[in-house]
Amino acid sequence: MKLHSNKLAILIELLIILFLIFAWFIHIIPFASTIYALVFVLVSIIVRKKGLKGIGLIRPRHWGLTLFLGILGGCVYQFLSLYAIEPFIGWITGSLPDLSNFSAIKGDTQFLLTWLAITWTVAAFGEEIIFRGMLLPCLSSFLGAGTSLVVHSLVFTGYHLFPMQNSLLLFIMGIFFGMGYLWGGSLVTPIVAHLIVNGLPIILIMCFPPLQRA
Repeated sequence: MKLHSNKLAILIELLIILFLIFAWFIHIIPFASTIYALVFVLVSIIVRKKGLKGIGLIRPRHWGLTLFLGILGGCVYQFLSLYAIEPFIGWITGSLPDLSNFSAIKGDTQFLLTWLAITWTVAAFGEEIIFRGMLLPCLSSFLGAGTSLVVHSLVFTGYHLFPMQNSLLLFIMGIFFGMGYLWGGSLVTPIVAHLIVNGLPIILIMCFPPLQRA
């Protein structure tokens, strides 16, 4: 997960990626910051001549095991989210995470497919490349693995700018995905887990409307 040995270069990359992540929210750039951040990551790996392995997109030694761990991790997180994390958040804050954004999906297959296409490309691939592939290794060069997990997850949470209930859920999600990358050694593992976490609730809401709380 090491980027390169030049700490000054890593610091500059870290500051740039943090700026790009939040620039959209302060109206410095006109479009979603994900696009700009991805372009910067691409330029960075070209300049460093590391290729995709420079952001953790390496071929797993065991594809079957990697995919299994990603799918298992996504399903386990979703189970814990539904039956442990969300009830705990509700107990602390007095209300459950807001799922009203998903209400338009019910009964609209075209909207479902469009939503899945966006969340599986921009979120599952784009966000994993930015936050786990780039931000987490940059932070790890200065803070160590444990602290970097927490800080990168805070940035991941702030980037989404959701209400408190959803933010707590996103923070735990960021920790979960980050651990999957650190333990698995390949960005494939958190990407697969992210695919499951983003897609499974939407499909369940579509197929089982009673699961929709809003």
